[in-house]
Parts: sequence; structure tokens; C-alpha cells
Amino acid sequence: MLTCKTALSQIQVDRAKLIKLLQEGKTGEVFKEANRLRDSVYGKCALVDYFIAKSLCMDKYYDRSGIWFDYILAKYPMDDGSLAFIRQEKNACRPGRAAPLAAGSTLLTAMTIPIPKVGAGVRGRIGKGGYLAEGCYENKELVNYENMLPDDTLAAHIFNLDQPDTALAKLKSFLPSAYEAKVYKRFILVTLKDRSYNAENLERVAGSLERAYNFYITHYSLRPLNKFITVYLLPSQAALQAAAQDVHRIKIGNDPLGYSILSDLSLLGIAEDDPSTIGTLYHELWHLVIRGDAGDIPAWLDEGIACLYSNSHWENDVLLGNKTTWRLGDLRNKRLAEIGETVPSLETLLGYDWSNFYGGADKNLCMATVNYAVSNYFLIYLQEQGMLQQMMQAVKNRRPPGIDSAASVQDMQDVTLLPAVTGKDVSTLQTVFRAWFKKAYSFDPYNSPLTRAAAVMKFNFQQEQDSLKQKLSNKRMQGRINNEQYNRYMNRITKIETDYTNAAKKINDFNAQQSTRQPPVNMNNIVVQQQQQQQQQTQKEDKRVSRWHRKMNKAKEELMKLKEEINSQTF
Repeated sequence: MLTCKTALSQIQVDRAKLIKLLQEGKTGEVFKEANRLRDSVYGKCALVDYFIAKSLCMDKYYDRSGIWFDYILAKYPMDDGSLAFIRQEKNACRPGRAAPLAAGSTLLTAMTIPIPKVGAGVRGRIGKGGYLAEGCYENKELVNYENMLPDDTLAAHIFNLDQPDTALAKLKSFLPSAYEAKVYKRFILVTLKDRSYNAENLERVAGSLERAYNFYITHYSLRPLNKFITVYLLPSQAALQAAAQDVHRIKIGNDPLGYSILSDLSLLGIAEDDPSTIGTLYHELWHLVIRGDAGDIPAWLDEGIACLYSNSHWENDVLLGNKTTWRLGDLRNKRLAEIGETVPSLETLLGYDWSNFYGGADKNLCMATVNYAVSNYFLIYLQEQGMLQQMMQAVKNRRPPGIDSAASVQDMQDVTLLPAVTGKDVSTLQTVFRAWFKKAYSFDPYNSPLTRAAAVMKFNFQQEQDSLKQKLSNKRMQGRINNEQYNRYMNRITKIETDYTNAAKKINDFNAQQSTRQPPVNMNNIVVQQQQQQQQQTQKEDKRVSRWHRKMNKAKEELMKLKEEINSQTF
């Protein structure tokens, strides 16, 4: 669970200077400095990207500025106030409206302490199975940040690796007396005095974290951190809640097993004597380490990998996510029916910004837990295909456009990463992932009644039919299918199209007829017998219309199945 304070404590951003330069119209200097900051460790954050977007806007590069503003909204978790601020700035970025910042700019407050955001918490012991709280619709707030320590205070809790004695002294100066701290390589481990771990256990935890840290850095080619990471090891949920209040002045609910805060490079987790609970710490450690190079990592990939390593095992020096995790239960039909949720397609999942991934404006934790689960299993699939490193490299290399860049809105979307990494477009990858899932786990998460009905509802028959015909034509031109195969598929499409078109025409004809029918001048003058006849006629018409709609939906389902069949073929 990530509380997305940004990386401002890790890089030196002279906000007042940059704002003053914008007010003076020195947009080129701001653009250059913000791009320099962005290339540094922890430089990819909402505030730095804001200065790039604003400088482009004030230089009248409105389209490119808009792409940057959209990128900020999509790629960084922010609270409602900061989201509103960025949207306001984007809307103001138009000819004749982009003005220098006023001295009392909202930026000074709205973006100075950006902005904790929490993912859907989970119940259960990581590595041993678990469940999400049943009342996920009622449980709207997992964390209360109202009294959280300010960013500059948290920044004072960050310590250089070459000053362990100073780090311990400072840490002990603000920690309540109930805690004790020890340095183990790059980690400072904090425990409760009345539940002290013996030296052997602490060495084992520190060694496991060091091993995971080194794996993350080397496996994903990340830049190493030069600061201590402070790890709070708590024995219970109550102790975790108390530590959250003691260390950060935040209140957490009964669901989270741990959380991490980037502003002081800390992670807190329930770590019992049982070594299996180390998965919670692996999860939170990932959130801290990845933001050194990819603060703009999308939600599905960040949480998907964090979940992957929360349930994992070592093979030599490679950390591998387990093939089966407790999140599998969140994708079963029975569970989906209980919480009234559907499984998002890969295209939908990859299109989510952080807010939507976490359940949208309604903070729907039922939706969030399904998003976590499908992300977890999609990352298991990518792991099996050996694609995780390439996917991460593609994310790290992505950059919104500068003054001379030709990057487009489409280039910034996550679905554009897939073809280069996987060799498949999102539609084909959806089919392959679904087939892999069914073979691996003996059920289809996309076949629940709600998910199937939602997919049919969203399916654009004409658009999908045209796309499928074009795909077949391309395959024939490339010599990947012969004329016989091409004609066989086209005949099936034509038959499905005929069924769909006939049903749609009957509905259109009926609606046209209804629009010209004249109702009685006075319904009160209709005798009872006529009223009954009218009701019977209406019921018959409703049944006919329903039957035609069912035929249209059946045609959609048949075209969807044909699309999956074609996508799954290796021509």
C-alpha cells in the first residue's frame, strides 16, 4: 500500500525560484531546470512535471503542454485538491488565458506537500492466504491524513548512508521511548522494546530486505539509493496503527498490513517471527525503490509488481512471484457476484489513472481489489513470458514531448507499450492472457455473468467487425493465411453480420412505427376491454423487441468469440 507523498524530500526543488522565474516570463530557464531535475533520482514527480507543463503553456506550446498536464493526471496519485488544481491549470492553458503565476499561487499550497494517496488495503497474512473485508463498499477510508507531519519535517528523517551514527541519534531524538533502532547495512530497523526481535531474527530480516533491494536494482536496471531506508517491524495490527500515529501522525484502519511513505523513505509492516510475513516488506520496499527511476509508473504495473513480490520465492538470486496467490479468489465468479463487480479488460485496466485504479471517485474498494487481483495475475503472466524487464524499461524510457519532440497523446498511453514489448496488440494480448489464465487456473475470470454482460454492452459491433476484416486482409496480404482460410473466416463474419443487421433493422423499423403512431386523444374514454387489448399488444411488442435485442447480443457474442479465435491462432 503506497501513500504517495512525492519525491520532493529526495531532490532539491527550489519552488520559490521557479515560480519567480515563471512570473518574470523566463519560461526557458524553468523548462531547462525542470528537465534537469526530472533526470535525477526521484526526479519524476508531479511537481517537476507541473513546471515543465506550465513553462510550455506560457511559451504557447498549448498542445504539448496539454499532453504534460494529462500525463500528470494519469501517472501520479494525488488527492482531490491537487487533481482539481492540475485540471484548472490545464483548462487555463489556452490562447489568451495562460498568464504568469500570481504571487499567492495555489501551487505554493496545493503542491507543496503532494499528496498522500492510499491503495485498497487487504486483509489476511501475506504469503498465507487472505481476504478483503466483506464490507468493501462501506469501508471508504483506510487512512486519515488530516494531521500528517508536513513534508519538511519528514525530510529531516532521511539520512545519508555514510552517517549511520548521526542517523541513529536523530532517529532516537524524535521516536517515542517505546521504540529502539539498529543499523543493518542500508536499513535502519525499528522495533518495539517490549517485543524486541533477537539479533538473529533482525539479521535475517535485514538480509532478506538487502537481497530484495539488490534484486530490484539489478534486475530492473535502477539507480541505487544513497539514503538509509527506515523499516518499522511491528508485531500486530494494533502496533502498526500505533506506529502510524507515532511516526507520521496518520490514522490507518484495520485492513492495511503495511504502508510506505516516500518523503521519509520509510516502510512500516507487520513482520512476525514467521519468515513468510517478509512479503509485506518486499511489497512496500518495491514502492520506495522504483520511484527513484520511475515515479510516473502506472498503477497497474506498480501495484501488480508489488503484489507479485509479496507472494514470492527465491530461485538462486532471482525473486519470482508465486504462480498462485490468495488474490485468485477475488477473480472467481462467486466473489464477483457477491461484490457486484466485473473484471476489467486489459485495455480498460491499462487506461486507468491512479484514482480509477483505486476505485474511482466513489472510492469503491470492491472495484479496487479486483483491479489489484487482475494486475497481480497479468504480471504473473508477463513474468512467465520473460517480459517484466522489457516492460519496465519501456516505462522508464517514456517521456512526454518537449519543444521539438513529436511524441503524441497516443505515445503516452500504456497500451502503446504492449506491442513493442510483447509483439501483440492489446486485443490479441487479451485473448492470449485469457487463454493462459483458463489453462493455468481452470476458470475464466472474464466469463462471470456481470463481466460478460458488461463486455457485450461495450462491444462496438461495426467497429470490431471492420477491424477484424482489416486484420484478416492484412494476414492474407502477408501470406500468413491462404485464400481458403480467408474466405472461411469472412463467410462466418458475413453470417454474423446478417443476423445482427436483421435484428437491428427490425428494432429500427419498430421504433419508426411507434414514433408515427397516434395515441388516443383521451385515455379515459377507452373502455376496459380496449385497455386490456392495448396492454396485451404492448406486452407482445415488448417481447418481440427483447427477442431482437437478444439476437443482436448473440451476434455480438459470436463475433467476440470469432475475434478471440483469430487472435489466438498462430498464422
